[in-house]
Amino acid sequence: MRARPWVALTALLGAVLVSPSAAGADPGTEPDLQVPVFLGSGGISTSVPTRGRMYLRPVATDNVAVVRFELLVDGVLVASDDSPRDYDMGNQPLAQQSKGLLWDTAGTNGPVTVTLRAYDAANNVGDRQIAVTVDNVAPVAAMTIPSHNGFVHGVVPITFTGDSTVDRIILPYLNRYLDPSGPAPWVTKIDTAGMSSLSVSATAYDQAGNFTPMGRAVGVDNSPPTMTLRRVAAPGAPVRGQQLIDVQTFDWNEVTVDVLVNGRRVDWIPTPDRATVTSRLVWYATGLQGPVKLTVRATDWFGQRRENIRTVIADHREPTVSIGTAPKHKAKVKGKVRITAKAADQYGVSRVELLVNGKVAGRDTRSGYAFTLDTARQKKTMKVRVRAYDRAGNVRYTSSRTWYRR
Repeated sequence: MRARPWVALTALLGAVLVSPSAAGADPGTEPDLQVPVFLGSGGISTSVPTRGRMYLRPVATDNVAVVRFELLVDGVLVASDDSPRDYDMGNQPLAQQSKGLLWDTAGTNGPVTVTLRAYDAANNVGDRQIAVTVDNVAPVAAMTIPSHNGFVHGVVPITFTGDSTVDRIILPYLNRYLDPSGPAPWVTKIDTAGMSSLSVSATAYDQAGNFTPMGRAVGVDNSPPTMTLRRVAAPGAPVRGQQLIDVQTFDWNEVTVDVLVNGRRVDWIPTPDRATVTSRLVWYATGLQGPVKLTVRATDWFGQRRENIRTVIADHREPTVSIGTAPKHKAKVKGKVRITAKAADQYGVSRVELLVNGKVAGRDTRSGYAFTLDTARQKKTMKVRVRAYDRAGNVRYTSSRTWYRR
């Protein structure tokens, strides 16, 4: 049987490989060449910018043990830990965790390279490099509340503007959250019904957590102006010619006071804000006859309105008047003479007067108008007539009679 050379060669190689003397060393004294391996990033985010002070607790595993952790930023050592603690990984190999590596990012902005470094007892070194963005700059943001003289009204839009770093806006006391995913401006609305003031606090945050606080307080004006008519014709009163109206108003904002006659604006006057003001307005009943719708209106800057509407009577027709019983024209009289008169008007007679020589010698305000004239107190020649006034002030005279005292 022929010998098989490859079998003999295999046996020789096997003897060399398993023989300690062939290896030249004892397996128990083989050098430790395994480097520590990091598990995770130690708390560093690779997707969100980093800011402020960070405590990193990296974890690394090794065949023996990790004895030192270091933190380097762009190659510069910033923190180290020489007393890591064991980290229980369950059924996994033994690992160690740093008790904390402090990285104060103040003064740093932009991209940096963070190196986590672990040493084992044999001084083997394991590194993990992480690209990190540092952002310690607050976002640029501003809040606007449209107001007038420091007051708002009704549903108020609150507008926010900001740069591209704004990630979210929070209004804590209003329980509002704005997601500025679209382009600025970003708007939220607040209904001020029932409020006397509005205070808005908001904070704009970027992804790193830098923030810009914003706040503003304004008054709320949801009420129309106060208005008191100090001088105006009473409802149903007959009027004629020029009419004066005195109006007292107050509001937190400017007020415009108007007078409307039958719906047409005939006079107006502006008043200042935050002041009690009495304004005088004028309207004319001239050319009108009969019922007139009179509106006095106060409107503030926000359009809130208070009105007083009444109907008055425009009357430019004179009353009728005549002498009833009295001596005739050119009569001779003596002693006390009785005179009666009749007067009427559609809207009422105010008074009837007896005139002697142009002077009022008697006045009566009740129907069945009558006067007693003591001729002894008059001149020998008397010019006598009667006049009547209606409630609007229109007047009519009777023809004059001449009497002679005997």
